[in-house]
Amino acid sequence: MGEMYTKHADKYAEAIENNAYNALYERPSTLALVGDVKNKRVLDLGCGPGVYAELFAKQGATVTAIDLSEEMVALTQRRLGDAVTCYSQDLTEGLPNEVSDQYDVVVCPLMIHYLEDLVPLFSEVQRVVKTGEPLFFLPTIRSSTLKTMPSITTLM
Repeated sequence: MGEMYTKHADKYAEAIENNAYNALYERPSTLALVGDVKNKRVLDLGCGPGVYAELFAKQGATVTAIDLSEEMVALTQRRLGDAVTCYSQDLTEGLPNEVSDQYDVVVCPLMIHYLEDLVPLFSEVQRVVKTGEPLFFLPTIRSSTLKTMPSITTLM
């Protein structure tokens, strides 16, 4: 994990809040895809400083936010207090703290490209999301990852 998410976590959080890419492109696009989350259980993977967690909580969702960086988790907790559940977890080790079939929506914006092997995470997302049409948002994936990744349809 780079220093951007640890040593410089505060500066990172400040930078993504209103910059053109995040505030005007990526975030509105993701929110439009997710749709209404009122009274839904949302899992925010790679939550960073809690921007999405805050937006979903304000819409009336019950949010669990997870990030590898303890500094990002601390920022999210400072930002939202008890409004969301937030903790640090290495997603390459799955979601051991999460119960099966509990989430209506799973979001994972701008994080998935950091994982070498996507199969464990996809398997865990499939386990924790309720039966139906889950949303799992993957905006960026390295081409090297795509070469070694089995078809998503084989996982879902």
